[in-house]
Amino acid sequence: MFQELFQHFMLLLLHVLMFSAKIVLLKKIADCQIGYSGRECELPCRYPNYGMSCQSECLCVEQLCDHVNGCKKCPHGFQGEACQQNCSYPSYGENCQSECECREEQCDFVNGCEGEGNKMYNEVCSDGYYGYMCNFECPYPNYGVQCQSECWCYQQHCDHIKGCTVCPAGYFGSSCKLECLYPTYGEGCQTTCNCEEQYCDHKNGCQYILDCNVGYFGTKCKEKCSYPNYGKDCKSTCSCGQQFCDHVNGCQDCTAGYFGKNCELRCLFPNYGKNCQSTCNCGEQFCDPEWGCLRRRDCYEGYFGLSCAHHCRYPNYGKDCEYKCLCEYKYCDHVSGCQGILPYNRFLKRV
Repeated sequence: MFQELFQHFMLLLLHVLMFSAKIVLLKKIADCQIGYSGRECELPCRYPNYGMSCQSECLCVEQLCDHVNGCKKCPHGFQGEACQQNCSYPSYGENCQSECECREEQCDFVNGCEGEGNKMYNEVCSDGYYGYMCNFECPYPNYGVQCQSECWCYQQHCDHIKGCTVCPAGYFGSSCKLECLYPTYGEGCQTTCNCEEQYCDHKNGCQYILDCNVGYFGTKCKEKCSYPNYGKDCKSTCSCGQQFCDHVNGCQDCTAGYFGKNCELRCLFPNYGKNCQSTCNCGEQFCDPEWGCLRRRDCYEGYFGLSCAHHCRYPNYGKDCEYKCLCEYKYCDHVSGCQGILPYNRFLKRV
């Protein structure tokens, strides 16, 4: 008897715990972003579900069902669960909501009336209109005869009959395609440049109205000269690589120890220093292309130089690089000389 009561109690407790866990899980899901579920809200809703807590269902095929927003729109001219059906005459366009006003053979299920009934070819319509009954205004940006012309202005300034009524600054004409002619510029081409033609911008006027500092240009003199130009009004040209061309002063001198158009070549012995104009009066192994002759100091064996940072150069080795290897390069150690060679070869002093 006691055992049966205990079993019933444990079963009831298990149901309570499972119900509590379900409540916690549902609350967690309710806190997820739209289109997601799971303990960490990491799982997208599974088809056909979508939306908040994945409670809504798509009525379209899986490839058109978005886990956040549901069924996607079909492309223009198509309908059905899988967007597999063409719009039926006289319908066409987005969601098949538009209707052709022409014969069926002239009605395209995507774009509407074509051929004689098309808005671009109906010659009986007045300027600015199209359609089988000529009761539609040309859609922006088209206007004029058979809606063949296009506005280059904002939609609010494009008249379906006459075209642009207000052009953007720097342009004129019914389509606003023509740039203002020198010396005019700006809105309606009503303003006049007081500078030479090459400095007169059809939109903003004179570009060099300020006396810019050397190396700069522009209406506010904030733009640096572009390579290879430099100097006053950016009229001078660098003959060196871009990394060595200063927008103010032009080609810069190479750093000490280097020469060449792009300063990629090291000074050749016995030359060293700025523009390689100085001459070493010491042996090549002690002639640094940047500093010249390096003074000797008490370096470790196998090293030399101002900071003792240079290995002895083959065939020299040892203290102050005074000894010479009589073996091949691969056997000559810069510290101890020839390796694996008879001892007398190690101690031949440099001549």
